[in-house]
Amino acid sequence: MSAPTRSVVDDALAADRLGAPSIIAFAMTAAAPLMTIGGVVTVGWATVSADTGITGYPLAFLLMAAVLGLFSIGYMAMSRRINNTGAFYSYVAQGAGKPAGVAAAFTAFTAYNMMQVGLYGIFGATMQAFITNKTGLAIDWWIYAITAWAIVALLGVLRVDINGTVLLVIVAAEVAVVIIFDTVFLANPAGGTISLSTFAPDNLFLPGIGAVAVTIFTAFVGFEAAAVYSEESRDRTRTVPVATYLALGLMVIFYAATAWAIAVTVGDDKLITTAATQQSEMMFTVAAERLGTSTVSDIGIILLITSVFAAMLSYHNTVARYTYALAREHVLPTRLARTGMRSGAPKNASILQSIIGITVIAGFAIAGGDPLVQLFFVTGMTGGFGVLLLVTATAIAVVCFFAKNGGTENIITRYLAPGAAAAILVAIVYAAIEAFPSLIGWKPTQPWWIFPAAFALIAALGVTWALILKTTRPGSYQRIGAANTPTPPPHHDSPVLTGDRA
Repeated sequence: MSAPTRSVVDDALAADRLGAPSIIAFAMTAAAPLMTIGGVVTVGWATVSADTGITGYPLAFLLMAAVLGLFSIGYMAMSRRINNTGAFYSYVAQGAGKPAGVAAAFTAFTAYNMMQVGLYGIFGATMQAFITNKTGLAIDWWIYAITAWAIVALLGVLRVDINGTVLLVIVAAEVAVVIIFDTVFLANPAGGTISLSTFAPDNLFLPGIGAVAVTIFTAFVGFEAAAVYSEESRDRTRTVPVATYLALGLMVIFYAATAWAIAVTVGDDKLITTAATQQSEMMFTVAAERLGTSTVSDIGIILLITSVFAAMLSYHNTVARYTYALAREHVLPTRLARTGMRSGAPKNASILQSIIGITVIAGFAIAGGDPLVQLFFVTGMTGGFGVLLLVTATAIAVVCFFAKNGGTENIITRYLAPGAAAAILVAIVYAAIEAFPSLIGWKPTQPWWIFPAAFALIAALGVTWALILKTTRPGSYQRIGAANTPTPPPHHDSPVLTGDRA
């Protein structure tokens, strides 16, 4: 018997499945509050700060949030105009041209994949240390990583609202633990005095600030996720902006407050050395010391592990949707635009992301690489730099879009806010390239330049591919970056569109 013919509906994402709470969960878990402080910030203090002496991460969080808030004004205006799960890619394509859009798409695909697979490193390393400490069992990190990979691979092809529910539960537990830890840290300041020195500009604006900026920016990656789920959200013109601004606001509160609280309880003079010694276990070890019990610390580490898992799942969904958007518009092979008949999930794109993940885990395991420093921090920070490039390009594209198309939005929304954000982001990119050796823990004499140069090459490949499509497949070229206006479904009882929950 021949297979049934797939309709237009069969290759569409499931609409109206996500409300603001679920989308905020995707954003918050991509950023992963516990992982950000327990992994990104503490490892950043141990590596980047050891080289630069910069401890002012709390102030950096506030300033980066202000820049991203400016960026979001124009970004949300674009989301009201363009409904496309490709988000950054489609906005750049419509604002700066289709070749630039494909360059952005290739950059997004690479950067988000690097951030996603990098998380397997911290998951495996943290699980290994925790289990060995509690049971004495010496199990390789990559076994834990592969276990997590298998679960993410399964969830990635299921309904997006199931993923959203899982993430909501995890992020709620994270928030509770962060509040408890912050309260304990601030109640036990080093020297008996609460210090505000980590908010002082003198502890931030030092040589190497570009490396810190990328580290801090990476912590916020995920705030932009709402637009990625616009095709699957309910009332996107309201849900997407609400989710974006709330996620950004919650992130900066948790990040700045928790980084400051840790600095207060550890002491400014011991912050870098303590981080270098304890790394990703620093926050939990300090909490156990202040509380006089390891129970809360153990709970915190378990939630760090679930936080990393949630971030993996969130990034996996984001990467799959970017891949789906590119395939749907014929930039990538169209088979990658296949969605599940009942789940509405981008099935083939999700499978591709899983293949990339297992390949990287296996490669690091065979090579004997360091899962925490090399896989998590270096790979993740390089991916974060790629997303920084993407956000910068999008800010510029927003200005270009409104210059070409006009609109009813005020001048602040169309030009001033995105223009100011673009100028600041360009400066951050320049500073980041200058400080790239510090970012990845390499010496200036080592070939650190291959990482930023790789993104330039990837963008050039995107432009080249767009021009090839323009010549050889003009129909496909015209689809690049288009808003999603799906054909009315021929079968109105399709489980993808009717909201059937079976």
